Amino acid sequence: MGEYNRQGPNRVDKVRVLRVCLEAIFLKICIDESRSFGNLFAQMCFVSDKYNVPERVKDEAHSFRKLANKVAHRSNFISEKEFVGVIQALSWTVRYFSSVPIPDELRIIYANYPKLTLIQEPQELRETEVFDRAVVVDIFYYEDSNKYVITCESENELGRYKINLRDQTYKNGKNSWSGQQFSEVGKILWKYATIHVFNISKDNTREREFHAYYQSLLVVEPDFLVDATFLARSFFERKTEQGKVAFSNPLTAYLDRLNGVKPNHYLFTGALANEFLDEHLIQEHLEFVPTFKNAVRSQVWNAINVGEAGLRKIRDELRERHIPNLMDCRPELLTGNAIIEPAFFSALYGLQGRLDVMVTFENDPLRKEIYELKSGRPPEQANEVKAEHEMQVIAYNMLLKSAYGNSRKGASAILYSKAKHTPLRNVDHNFRIEQDLMMARNKLVAMLYQIAGRKFQAYKDVQAGKFGPTLSYDYCLKNFRAFKDNYNNASPTERAYFNEFTAFIIRELQTGKVGDTNPREGNNRGFAGLWHYSEFEKRSRFDILTDLTFRKQKTDSSEFEFTIKKEQFSNFRDGDIALIYPYDSNGLKPLNYQILKCSVLEITPTKLVIRLRNKQINQDLFKDHTGWVLEHDFLDKSYYSMLQSMNVFLQSSKEKKDLILGLKTPEFEDRLESLDAGIMVDSPSRSQGLAIQRAFAAKDFFLIQGPPGTGKTSRVLTYILLHLYRHTTETIVILAFTNKAVEKILQHLDEFNQKQGPGQQVDYLHLASALKDSPKSLTVLARKGNFRTVQKKLFSTRVFIGTVAAFQSHQNLIPTRLQLDTLIIDEASQLIEPQVAGIIPRFQRFVMIGDHNQLPAITTQREAKCKIEVNHLQKIGLTDLSVSFFERLWKQAINKAQKGGTDAEKWAKSTLVLEEHFRMHKEIADLVNPYYDNRLKLGNEKRQTAKLTHETNASNPLVNLLANNRVIFLESPKGEGKSHAKEAGRVKKLLEAIQEMEGKKFDPTHSVGVITPWRAQINRISKEIGNDRQKRRVTLDTVERFQGSERGIIIISLATSEPVFLSILGSLMENEFKIEVDRKLNVSISRAEEQLIILGEPDVLMRSPHYARVIKAIMDNGKFCDLEETEHLFDDAEELEEDSIF
Repeated sequence: MGEYNRQGPNRVDKVRVLRVCLEAIFLKICIDESRSFGNLFAQMCFVSDKYNVPERVKDEAHSFRKLANKVAHRSNFISEKEFVGVIQALSWTVRYFSSVPIPDELRIIYANYPKLTLIQEPQELRETEVFDRAVVVDIFYYEDSNKYVITCESENELGRYKINLRDQTYKNGKNSWSGQQFSEVGKILWKYATIHVFNISKDNTREREFHAYYQSLLVVEPDFLVDATFLARSFFERKTEQGKVAFSNPLTAYLDRLNGVKPNHYLFTGALANEFLDEHLIQEHLEFVPTFKNAVRSQVWNAINVGEAGLRKIRDELRERHIPNLMDCRPELLTGNAIIEPAFFSALYGLQGRLDVMVTFENDPLRKEIYELKSGRPPEQANEVKAEHEMQVIAYNMLLKSAYGNSRKGASAILYSKAKHTPLRNVDHNFRIEQDLMMARNKLVAMLYQIAGRKFQAYKDVQAGKFGPTLSYDYCLKNFRAFKDNYNNASPTERAYFNEFTAFIIRELQTGKVGDTNPREGNNRGFAGLWHYSEFEKRSRFDILTDLTFRKQKTDSSEFEFTIKKEQFSNFRDGDIALIYPYDSNGLKPLNYQILKCSVLEITPTKLVIRLRNKQINQDLFKDHTGWVLEHDFLDKSYYSMLQSMNVFLQSSKEKKDLILGLKTPEFEDRLESLDAGIMVDSPSRSQGLAIQRAFAAKDFFLIQGPPGTGKTSRVLTYILLHLYRHTTETIVILAFTNKAVEKILQHLDEFNQKQGPGQQVDYLHLASALKDSPKSLTVLARKGNFRTVQKKLFSTRVFIGTVAAFQSHQNLIPTRLQLDTLIIDEASQLIEPQVAGIIPRFQRFVMIGDHNQLPAITTQREAKCKIEVNHLQKIGLTDLSVSFFERLWKQAINKAQKGGTDAEKWAKSTLVLEEHFRMHKEIADLVNPYYDNRLKLGNEKRQTAKLTHETNASNPLVNLLANNRVIFLESPKGEGKSHAKEAGRVKKLLEAIQEMEGKKFDPTHSVGVITPWRAQINRISKEIGNDRQKRRVTLDTVERFQGSERGIIIISLATSEPVFLSILGSLMENEFKIEVDRKLNVSISRAEEQLIILGEPDVLMRSPHYARVIKAIMDNGKFCDLEETEHLFDDAEELEEDSIF
């Protein structure tokens, strides 16, 4: 009740808090359900049906939800009677599901309202309902009339009603367009799906029934935004007696994603044509040769794949065919203000997209013109466009209609830059085509949701040769046949592995897009929170920056600086991808504007610098509005990369698939008799040396577990690389999960190179993203050299370093003639199987370094959805899809070694634990050593057993405490929720004491770090620190941001006041020693080198066996300060008010 009482007398704020309670109830009920829920309403409908909730209880709860939504988005007022009705509705809900009687202090609140209700009578149905958002609660099929009748529960005020879905026909009896075959929607719908319905007609013969008719439109799961380009790929043309007819097949688009984009002449020509279009719009007089060279340099990987002869051919084609058309069309595109690649999102139609060019007009604000560039061969007829291109532009039209309303006007055209005649071709727009597009979208979404729900009919259809409508494009048939052959040839285990992980990936995509319920974030709305969350909710989640005023444009035309006018805390970091859009005087309206995609280059309490994804023509772009808003972006790319990875697995040889599944016994050879002392700055420890030798000897794979501070990156990884580089001719690729880890690897390698003479250095390339100007990236090198020099550099380089995501984005770009031998992956225990299953087959062998006792792989779906009951997969140790590949293979190897047999020794040899640690003082290490079966040993005994040498200060008891104790627990008074004011103030005072104690040696970036599990507590502490520049440089973050780093002193502010938070405070797993590990606690403690300070409420924390063990150890061997002693130390004792419920 702490958060509730903190809202004071404000009823609106209290209702917002109680809405969170309602969400928590249904989250708890659904926690073990395997189905997805995109929103609270769908969840409540499901629960009401499953648990036979009485109508009155159900309706009051729904009415409370509607009232809370109105408060969140449209109203700042709630009457006393409505507020009391909320208390009653919530009380009844809790009583029904818990069977706990309603306490008298709650019952008395609404006792004076004997007929109290929040329920309102459903609205009178109109002849035509223009729009409603609803959840499907029942579906019935009438075979004799081939129609579906769906029962819908309105999310608004329409209540419950039915819709008849039957195919529309013409007067001659023939079926109408595909978008009006409404029985198809009934076929693909499922219970508790969310739908948008437009223009349904009332049935005057039946009560509360509608019909879908020729003006109707239905959108399935509209919060799941489908990219216009992806959707368009499902369309193709087929020749019929009536001429060319457009058809759609969702499998064509899906298989396109599975295959990924392979570099070729045509795609590269298109990419360069787009570059030329952008530059032509920015500057009138464009020199061809330098522009072409710059464009090629920016896409150097594509250029190398095409080759020098191919580049010359593309150059000539651009100069002769494309550029003249672009120049001819330039005046028309500049009749108004041209905006390059504006993004739009439609929550009405479930679409998203980035237009090539949109032209706006100051004197006619409703006029918005669309131009989409296509560089391939156009249809022969001057007025024709390809079906795929037409549907892409239709999707863009719907995006603009969604943003600007039906009154938007202006042309929509495709610019065929290769056309001999009429390069600009208008796309006609009518409602019938929109229906066709939405039907295709609904089928695509339904197919993805079916796969996510482990229904693999789409795969079975391809397996059986059921490709859908006859395809006229050879590449489509080629994709279908290739997938059919690979899927049919796969063993049952391989097929199950592919099925389960593609389903898992799409569920991750679902959660990222529309959200789901999970214990850590409650009802998380995913990217759909952009339009569903109110400004209040976004601020409480720290996901937004408002009150941004444009200050200036940087030298680079794509970089802009803003002033942050008022103090606010957010979770934005340098390098984050983001969206920026105008602030509306009526509140946040992100979907009513063009949205610009950007990256955060720099952020301080008062300044924000962003880089737009594209250069812009209009330099006054940000002067048109007085205020701007920054929110987080969401990209599909990484999910589709994982799907592609699974397809690579399916295509791989049996030997590679057996290696990934753990079915192939690892082989070793004696290739390194002794270590090369000449390339090692420090002598390795015993286990480090053994790891280097075994990694060198492994023919298939080798796994290294590196507990905290064991030198797995600084020594082991670096020395493995150096030995391979000096003693073999292999090509080596080093990957890590995070950019931070990659930067550390590069730092160690650069430090080694600086100490080497000419010809002794390790030459490497950095697989960096386009946003990183890495001096060792091929893109940066291309700016300085010519094509032949860069090509030679690529094929002569033997070491490539980058993140796993960067390699996946480069995977199709790395020329096949570049042989890749050894793969080394750092932070491997943070990578799920689909992130590596498509990478491993490209290499002869792999070495993985990780620690499954530390932070796990990041997944967003609930635990219940990750469990596997497929016998084939359980046999290979795969029982949980969220477990990292490293952990599964590690446990598999340990089990096979322990079982004995002829191959037991080889399996035993394939894993090794680094036992000597060099970071933590012994008193700190003793707190985490039990997680490693007490096998960790001191690597530098002199430093790790030394006594503290800080000077005491008689006038400052805090300094004295710190000067005399390495491990300290400070008891906190009872707090509220996930934010603890006392702890925040004490953290500030601790930082001041540390600064005083260390004096000139104090370095805010290394001396101390502050870890806290909750964003709300980060905000509290940040506010306490204020604008103190030194303390602002101290890293203050969740434990996830600290993985892979260390500080001299670590302060942990737990701010955990309720036992219910303990389940989400930790991250539990059982390791191979049958020891349960709290991975978050392990990482938090092990970041400290010299000193550890924990603030928390022991009465709550000791209900966790992990925190109980740590606290008892501190009581016995460290310094435990009880509440009275802690208040004396900080001089902050006060009388605490008793909680009030009302």
